[in-house]
Amino acid sequence: MRSLMMAAGVGCVVGAGAAVAGPPVSKHIDPGAGWVVHLDLNAVDDTDIGRFLMEALANEADDFEDIREVMPNFWPGPEGGMFGVTLYGNSLDLEGDEVPEGFTAIIYGDDNIASWGSMLEAIAVHEGMEDEVKSRVIDGHEVWSFPVDDGARAYAGKIERRGNVAWVLAFDSHQIKQSIGMFSGGGGTDLLPRDGWRDGTILYASTDSLDGLDIDDQASRVIGDARSLRLRIGEERGDVFLQAALDTGDDEHAGKIRNVVQGLLAIGQLMAGEDEELDAVMRVARGVEIDTAGSTVLIELSHDVQDVIGFLEEAVDMNGDVNIDFDHDDDDDDAW
Repeated sequence: MRSLMMAAGVGCVVGAGAAVAGPPVSKHIDPGAGWVVHLDLNAVDDTDIGRFLMEALANEADDFEDIREVMPNFWPGPEGGMFGVTLYGNSLDLEGDEVPEGFTAIIYGDDNIASWGSMLEAIAVHEGMEDEVKSRVIDGHEVWSFPVDDGARAYAGKIERRGNVAWVLAFDSHQIKQSIGMFSGGGGTDLLPRDGWRDGTILYASTDSLDGLDIDDQASRVIGDARSLRLRIGEERGDVFLQAALDTGDDEHAGKIRNVVQGLLAIGQLMAGEDEELDAVMRVARGVEIDTAGSTVLIELSHDVQDVIGFLEEAVDMNGDVNIDFDHDDDDDDAW
């Protein structure tokens, strides 16, 4: 349960693109959040690359069907009632494989996903575990808690407004209270674009600090004391696009990173003819453009979506397991 919740649960100067209305999620995020990932499930359902990735996730996650038994519309588009997933937290530090500090997941949808709490209770009764699933009301919203691995508990709160539903998920009782409170006017973040949402964007990730990331020594020497990262991935007019902006905090260092990346791409092109796997990578990487704007390194890639899907089908072991598991010690005195 927890592994799939974590998996589903990813305006900046990342290049030109048509701007459309952004997802209505920034006001629901803790202002102290250090990172945000938003997955637009409408775009997942509407794009070739999105449908491919969603099917790959379903095929690789062993417990995906078990999750859909509890959450029957856990799918974007016509097969489900979900249209967005947002993850956020205070720190990127994953030391000890614990849940990231302040971690919260929000699933947005319509009334098709409103019955998840009742479904959870019904399954608990059927399995003879009705004493394990508990419920209460926080700030006028129904909240359920249920056991996950290692004796910890997960918490899910339902917020309904004007026919839409948001499920707020967390792994300790303090965090679920705080996260639900963001929906009452306490939230807001600049980590998501304020000037619109590029059409076709599937995933947007943003962090104001790279502290805590497990970066090897070589990468650390290149990135240095980078201050922030913005990334978006999507599909538009038959091409997959990737745009990234890395603020290094120093104009000269940004130029050095640009030169390093350009050099690596050039070396890769020279060696591609001697290595079949490298040649496949470089066919996709030929569309990379890199530049700087002050202290920020700008990277953009655009490539035919069918070529990218073909590359992924060859590169990814579709029989592998998705295994994103976080140990968590629930030491809340008031866990319920």
